Amino acid sequence: MYNEEAGACIMNHHRELWGTYENLAGCMGTQLIEHPFPQTMESLVSLELMTKFHTSLLAERLLLNSGFFQEAYCILRLMLEYTITLKFILLLPEERAVLYMDDDASAPRPLNFDIVLMADETNMQEWLPVIEHPLSGYSFPYEAGYLLAKSCELTALMLETVRNR
Repeated sequence: MYNEEAGACIMNHHRELWGTYENLAGCMGTQLIEHPFPQTMESLVSLELMTKFHTSLLAERLLLNSGFFQEAYCILRLMLEYTITLKFILLLPEERAVLYMDDDASAPRPLNFDIVLMADETNMQEWLPVIEHPLSGYSFPYEAGYLLAKSCELTALMLETVRNR
């Protein structure tokens, strides 16, 4: 259930981060709207992963605003996997984009590659603690400010990855 008090407290306490978060979400939405119709497998994969990322970003915003930090963390992990996957595919787009599109429906992870190996190849090893943190347990160590900051950093990285193509 949505908790208005929790949302107001988080928004007041992290006003600057929320502003950055909203600006980056708007930039990603604009980029998706202006994205040309995919002419190649590379652009099709980019559009698909950007769309998944943006949808997740909006869901994460709702969860953070409602005080569901562990659930928002799960969404952050998904967004990280989308970013690493896109960066990995764009290193060799001709072969990996086709594999991704062929394998997307049947594989739990695109290309059946290990996310750790993809992070190594894309120089995103510093993000691995986000993926490796156990989700189970009673104590959840992250708070809204951490999740907002990581989401902003990751969104900026995703936007940079797409702009550089």
